[in-house]
Amino acid sequence: MGSRIMAAAFGALISLNALGQVQLVIGDNGTTLVQKTYTRELAVGKVEMRLESLPAQTIPESVTLSETSGTAPAKVLSQRLTCKEKPGGPADDMGLSYTLDSPADGPRTFTLSYLVRGQTWQSEYNAFLAPDRTSVRFEGWISLSNQTSGQYSSPRITLARSAPDAAAQYPPERSSSASGFIESSLMPLEGVETLDPFSTMRVPLLNTPQIAITPFLECETAGRAYREECMYSDHMPPAPSVWWWVELGNTPENGMGKVLQKGSIRVFQQTAQGMILLNTGTLDTAQPAQKMRIRIAPEPGITVKKQVKQPGDGLKQDGSGGRNMVQSISLTSTLDAPREVRVFDRPESVRRGTAVSDASDLYKTLDDGRMEFRVEVTPGTERIITYTTAM
Repeated sequence: MGSRIMAAAFGALISLNALGQVQLVIGDNGTTLVQKTYTRELAVGKVEMRLESLPAQTIPESVTLSETSGTAPAKVLSQRLTCKEKPGGPADDMGLSYTLDSPADGPRTFTLSYLVRGQTWQSEYNAFLAPDRTSVRFEGWISLSNQTSGQYSSPRITLARSAPDAAAQYPPERSSSASGFIESSLMPLEGVETLDPFSTMRVPLLNTPQIAITPFLECETAGRAYREECMYSDHMPPAPSVWWWVELGNTPENGMGKVLQKGSIRVFQQTAQGMILLNTGTLDTAQPAQKMRIRIAPEPGITVKKQVKQPGDGLKQDGSGGRNMVQSISLTSTLDAPREVRVFDRPESVRRGTAVSDASDLYKTLDDGRMEFRVEVTPGTERIITYTTAM
C-alpha cells in the first residue's frame, strides 16, 4: 500500500528488461522494422518508465510506444532518447525512457516500434541438373546479416522486398521513409534462434528431391535488328542468342510450395568429367503454386539474325501510299535433330500498337506487346520468319 502511494505521489522508475515477443520485418534495402512487447504492472498516476537501450543504428524519429491492452491506455507524456559519443569510436547504444500517465493500477502491455539500419538479407539458389537434363534438384538459403549492435533472442522474422518508389524517393542515408515494404513479398523465416550483433548467418530455405523437367529453347530478338551500316559501330546491338529454359511449379509436390524470394541462382550439371557450372542468373519471386522459369544454358548450335527493311533500304511503298517495314528473323541450326524454338519479338515501328500483316507463321501476342512464334528448326537449313508492320 505504501509503495503505491509513493508511486502515485512521486512517480515510479520501472525498468522493462523482461521482454515479450520480438518481431523483425527485414527489408532488402538495409532497413528493418523492429517491434517488441512488454507486459508490466503499473501504478496509477504519473510513472517514469525506462526501457533497455536501442541499437546505435536506430533511426531516432521512428521510435514509438503504444499500449495494446485495455480500453483506457496509458498516455505518453514524454519520450527521451540519449546517446553518448565514444571518443574516437562509434556512438553508444541509445538509452530510452518515458513518462506515462497511467489511468489505473494493474498490468499493461506495450509495443515498442522502431526502424534500424544495418540488417539485410539475400536469397540464393543452386539448381543441379541430371546428366541428361530430364530432372533437376534445388537447394536454397537466406543469407541474413545483422550489422547492428542489436541482440535478438527467439525473434519472429519476416523478410520483405522494398518498394522501388520509396527507395528512389527516400534514399536510406537521407530519410527513414525508405522502409516501405511490398506486402505481397512478405515471407516468414523460421529456424533463427538468435540473431547476434555484427554477424552473418545462412538459414536453409529449400532442399528438393529430383524434379522431372522438359527443357525447351527460347530466343529473344526484340530490339536486336542487324544493319550492315552498323556492323562496325559500338552501338550495334548484341546478336540474339538461343537458350535452354525450364518451367516448373512452386508446389509441395515439387518439394516447394512456399514464397521463394527473388535471388541469384547457379545452374550446375553433372557430366562424365564432373560437375560443371552452366549459368548464373536470377530467379524471380515465386508465390506458392506459381510457375517458375529458369534459364539453364545457351545453345550455340543455333544462330539467329534479325533484319528490318524500310522504304529507304530499297523497300517499295504499298499501293495505298503507306510505308511499311518488313521484319525478318532467320535461324540456322547445326544440331543433330530438328528442334522447336520459341521466338519472342517486338514489332519495330515508330507507332505503338501498329498492325501486323503478312506474317509467315502463326504467332501469339503477349500482354507486354511481344509476339511469340514457335517454329521448328531443321539442321542444315535456314528457317526464316517474316512479317510486315506499318510505319
